[in-house]
Amino acid sequence: MKGHLMAVNTTGEYKILGMLTQISDEEFGRWGNQAPLIRSEILKRVMSGPQKIKGIDLEVTDLFNRASQIDSNVVCHVAVKVNVADDEQMIALFTLNRIYGDGLMSSNDDFSWTLSFIDLDDDLEVIKMFANAVDNIIQARRDVFQAQGSRFETWIICQNLWKTIHSLYEMDINDKALVRLVSQGVEFALGRDVACNPAEQDGNEWQYDWARHGGQITLSNGDTYDVGPDFLDGFKEYWINEAKNAHSLQDAVVLMEAVSKSGVMASSDKFDYSEIYSHIPGFREDLTDLKTIQSDSLVNDGGMTDIIDGFAFCESENEYTLVVLSRGSWEDSYAWNWIYDWGQVANYFSKMGLVDEF
Repeated sequence: MKGHLMAVNTTGEYKILGMLTQISDEEFGRWGNQAPLIRSEILKRVMSGPQKIKGIDLEVTDLFNRASQIDSNVVCHVAVKVNVADDEQMIALFTLNRIYGDGLMSSNDDFSWTLSFIDLDDDLEVIKMFANAVDNIIQARRDVFQAQGSRFETWIICQNLWKTIHSLYEMDINDKALVRLVSQGVEFALGRDVACNPAEQDGNEWQYDWARHGGQITLSNGDTYDVGPDFLDGFKEYWINEAKNAHSLQDAVVLMEAVSKSGVMASSDKFDYSEIYSHIPGFREDLTDLKTIQSDSLVNDGGMTDIIDGFAFCESENEYTLVVLSRGSWEDSYAWNWIYDWGQVANYFSKMGLVDEF
């Protein structure tokens, strides 16, 4: 979105600037630096009553104010239709900005109105996208609170946050606006101590490269989440694709452990691991029966190992094993591992009829 300089008669616009300055000065006197209250009161006065501005565009005014809700540099926007040559119309956009004190002449923040002209034929869709993105960022902050520390739910929120910002990158918006939105949006949604690292660096500011390529988000508690185009179709689809390329036993276990550590089992919907491991090339559905795996006294170490899930795996001809999500009584937590001792799984595979394959 870009401001435009047009051949317009600005006399009327400068009169509006004078009136807006008077109104904002009065509201600052009433509310101090409470920007949301000041914005609300300014808009009330210019939309109705004796100070109503002729030609004010309520839809565009709302869009710009939604788009700047999390921008601490902007207090308020007022959009007014103005006539230009050949009976065309543009928007005169009045913006009340924060000017930070530099510590030399003044250490106090000040506020000032600026005027720019917007061509809605070129810019309206971008404005709508930006406003919707900010709405999504605000919702993300609410969702983080409601996730209550759930790692998987938080990962979904982080990915959706990146997806929202990436959509603006694809709209080819102003680079400075994108960089500012990344900095302000991520902090607003996830907290001040969040850190983002781009997956690739093209020599741009890190915010731009992160919006383009994705990368990592690290929260204040140290939890790190991968975000980016790999997960645009959803996490389950990403894991399924990884499963199809897990051609070794070690690859299969590493993948299933990554799924487990994602926190997906703590999500509101029960997750079925078989939807992932059934796509692993070495998976043997005909030799997999969870209840038999759980009840076999050799597999479960005489009842000393609790097994949540598991499946039969064939890495090469006549090389079979079980991959299980389990916890021994001597262990601190559940984890995916394979049972490498054939003597421990031979009885199970015999029950499943494997002897006929030798």
